[in-house]
Amino acid sequence: MLVFVNHIHNLGNPLEKKLHTYARINKINASITENKNLEAAIKLHCDSIFHEFRQRKLFYKFIFSNNRFIISTITASVFYSREEAFFSDVTHECLKTGLVSPNTVSSLLTLFKVSGRISVVASQRDLRKKKYLMTKKGTNDILVLLNTMTPSLQLLFSEPECSVLLNDRKLPEFFQQYSKIHDSSIFIVNLVKDIEVFISKDSGHMILVTLYLLGLNNKSTNETLSSIAKTCGVSRTHLRNIVTEAESRRLLCFDREKNKIYMHNGFLDMFRNYMSFYFSFIKFGLEGIG
Repeated sequence: MLVFVNHIHNLGNPLEKKLHTYARINKINASITENKNLEAAIKLHCDSIFHEFRQRKLFYKFIFSNNRFIISTITASVFYSREEAFFSDVTHECLKTGLVSPNTVSSLLTLFKVSGRISVVASQRDLRKKKYLMTKKGTNDILVLLNTMTPSLQLLFSEPECSVLLNDRKLPEFFQQYSKIHDSSIFIVNLVKDIEVFISKDSGHMILVTLYLLGLNNKSTNETLSSIAKTCGVSRTHLRNIVTEAESRRLLCFDREKNKIYMHNGFLDMFRNYMSFYFSFIKFGLEGIG
């Protein structure tokens, strides 16, 4: 064991920081999974995100795909963690994850620019380079999403940083801490078995939330595939493909004659595990706020 510790020490600070971040995330997650208020916290988030999703369904449908969500969080992390933020910084950090392509990064950054969520200006240090700034619209999007989580964390933790909603003044502190997660290559898609079936697809998070809420009481839903697809802002074919893959992994059962979906315990456990890590990531970011 001493040899291992010395070996880790000789590798330097980057690996030590990664190990520390991973250990902290796991410790937070362990406390959440044992918390008696977890179910209530999940329900609170589900209700909150549904309210926001209905207002901007097309935007969230696009963002709630794992790779694009990673790019979005890295874009925010780079902006709030550095004196000047450049598109090349975002691309570099995203490609380090091994999960996204340069084209996906470029397309999403262009969408953020065209939709007015970021703006591009000349760098004062080097006029040949362009840096990006988060606009009021982009900042508001970030705060809205984060604050669908903070009320839930208030049910789970008594620490001061979890007691209030985030505002724009706290975002630099939050993302300077949160950036340690992707710097350490910690991603929910690698932590929760089978979750990629849902979150790797458009509107994946909302499909999970919808099925969870519909099946929470009796593990089944009377909603049709078409009505669920409409709720989640996706096509019936898109949802059917996800359901078929989830069925092959015994997460749920789709009765094609009755057009009814039955959720297995494995699906409900997977979703709770997913949400526990999701809460853990946000709690970790909040720990950076002084």
